[in-house]
Amino acid sequence: MNQILIDQKDNNKTFDAKAGDAIIITLKENPGTGYRWKPQIDEEIVLIKDSNLLDPDSRIGGGGSRIFTFRVRSPGKTEIHLDLKREWEKDKNPIDQFEVFIQAG
Repeated sequence: MNQILIDQKDNNKTFDAKAGDAIIITLKENPGTGYRWKPQIDEEIVLIKDSNLLDPDSRIGGGGSRIFTFRVRSPGKTEIHLDLKREWEKDKNPIDQFEVFIQAG
């Protein structure tokens, strides 16, 4: 099992993976403002295993980094898409987007 480490600079890149591999995505997030990353995935190929806020700033409006851990389930081509938005603002576009492409063999 391999770990594939991905961060902000990897937006729109393609990664090769195998079943069982862990995909770890780290993105800046400021949940105190209500903006949180929301993943969209094809659960036939990848599953989300965990989501944690790392190094949260305890000051008002402080942020940190959101770490998502995904596990590759099966072969195929897919994307992991994340929108940065407030959950209650369903009719508004996200303020940021992040996407990577996975080729699982």
